[in-house]
Amino acid sequence: MKLGGLIWLVVISLFVGIILCSIAAGAVFPGLNQLAAGPLVCHGTFQIHQDTYSYRPGESDTMTTDYCVDNTTGAKQDISGRVIIVAGLVDSAIIFVVLVILVLVSRARQSAKS
Repeated sequence: MKLGGLIWLVVISLFVGIILCSIAAGAVFPGLNQLAAGPLVCHGTFQIHQDTYSYRPGESDTMTTDYCVDNTTGAKQDISGRVIIVAGLVDSAIIFVVLVILVLVSRARQSAKS
């Protein structure tokens, strides 16, 4: 695999992992980020808090905040930004490995045909 192709796979993996998986899917399914980043970011109790606001009838907005609660003191710390970055990097690494495997399998099939 050439260096240029590898760089493109890294860029695609980072975009899909951070933007699509961590931010977009994490907003719809907050538990996904907890699975991907919870143990890496929080050494206490991981807590997801959602507030839903209604500005006009029929419209609402939900704000999700990730907290790490210290088990000894009970102090809450907002870790939302770290969770998004770490979950995005974990997701990106998984996507990168899958893409590399797909490229290698595809090349092996092409060379077997010729």
